[in-house]
Amino acid sequence: MLGIIIVVGILIILVWGVTASSHQNKTTTNTSLETYLRDYTGKRKHPRFKKVLVVIDGVNGIDKTVRSILKQDIQVDEIATCNDAKLGQCSIVVNKYKDPWSKGIVKSTWEREFDKGTIAIFVKGGREFRHTRYLSQLLNRWTQEQPLKHDGILVMKSEQFKS
Repeated sequence: MLGIIIVVGILIILVWGVTASSHQNKTTTNTSLETYLRDYTGKRKHPRFKKVLVVIDGVNGIDKTVRSILKQDIQVDEIATCNDAKLGQCSIVVNKYKDPWSKGIVKSTWEREFDKGTIAIFVKGGREFRHTRYLSQLLNRWTQEQPLKHDGILVMKSEQFKS
């Protein structure tokens, strides 16, 4: 009888430990996104552009890309995707755009963005930027003459788009 009580006690302790560990991991994930957002709101905007839009293409790894954007030294005005990805926690910072006629992510973006002061950065989902100044350095390198293509990222304004 004593053996059964000891085994039941050990099982209760194990179940409680796994549940507490699982809850702790979820809390850490929530806290990290909240921390990124809290730090993000105090960052400066890029002085060269009226609006900076980051468009994420692809459904895999969107959370990694969003966290990487939030770690940057500048604040972007909008983060969007044209995909029907399950965004989870990232849904509080990512806008979902529709591409009802399957025109493609670039053309769909420029049909929505009419302001000449908007610049868009197109990036694949799952992309993590190498350092915190990565986006600001890309924006500094962009020129009016042609879109900037670098390391799988496209930076452009609407007048550079040729349909």
